[in-house]
Parts: sequence; C-alpha cells; structure tokens
Amino acid sequence: MSTIYTPSNEYYVILELLPQYQNNPKDLSQLYVRSNTGKLVPLDTVAKMTQNVGPLTVNHFGQLPASPSAST
Repeated sequence: MSTIYTPSNEYYVILELLPQYQNNPKDLSQLYVRSNTGKLVPLDTVAKMTQNVGPLTVNHFGQLPASPSAST
C-alpha cells in the first residue's frame, strides 16, 4: 500500500482484509483510498482486478514475501 521511510529504515505498509472479505473481488469496492485531492474514492476506481493462476504457497521472510535463493 505504501512505504514509510525513516533515516535508517524502510517500512512497507501492507493491506490486509478480514477473512470474510477475502473471497469475493467485488468486495474491493468497499475499500476506500485517499486521492491526491484528499477525497476518499473506492479502490476499484483506481485499481484493476484480473483473475489469474498463482502459486499454492508463498514463502516469507519475516512478514514479507520472499523467494528462495540459488545455492552456490
């Protein structure tokens, strides 16, 4: 969603939905983001959803997605 920068670190802001809102992509219209004018607009007006095949699992390092590195 965003990145917060500090003098010594970067923190990634990750959006998460309650489980009951994770099954239907149409539920994105219930999420609002602030526009550059300060007005709240539904997320589906600024983002495009497409369905696609994805991985069954996603590896994580801490709270962030990670991919395994090749061994040397």
